[in-house]
Amino acid sequence: MWRPVGQSRNNSPSIIQSERYAAQVILPREGYEQVILTRAFDSGFPVDIFAKKNGVWLGFDVSSCYFKKPRPEKTRLFEWLGIKTAVLFLKPDKTLYFIKEYDSTKTHLSCFKELRAVLGK
Repeated sequence: MWRPVGQSRNNSPSIIQSERYAAQVILPREGYEQVILTRAFDSGFPVDIFAKKNGVWLGFDVSSCYFKKPRPEKTRLFEWLGIKTAVLFLKPDKTLYFIKEYDSTKTHLSCFKELRAVLGK
C-alpha cells in the first residue's frame, strides 16, 4: 500500500521526485504560493518545502510513509519562529495525499484515519 517507515534514503531519486511533485503540483493545487524546495539550501534541511498560504508560512516534510514520528525540538523551533509545520503524506504512486499539521505535544503523526475514510472502512 504505502512505503514502510524508514525504507528510503533522503537522497533517493523517488524521495527527490516526491518532493518536487509536492512542490510543483500538490501545494499550488491546495492554494499555496511562493513554494520553496529547501534541498537547494541543504539536503539535510529540517523541512523539505516552505510555502505560503493566506499570508502564513508553513514548513512541510514530504513523506511516502503512512506514519511519521516528529522531532519535537524541530517542531518547537519552527513554532517559536512563528512557522507552522506539517507533513504531506504522499502515496508512492502519487494517487493520494494528505496534509496534516504537526503538533509538538504529539509523539507520532499518521494518515490512517484519513485513509480509512477515503477507502470507506
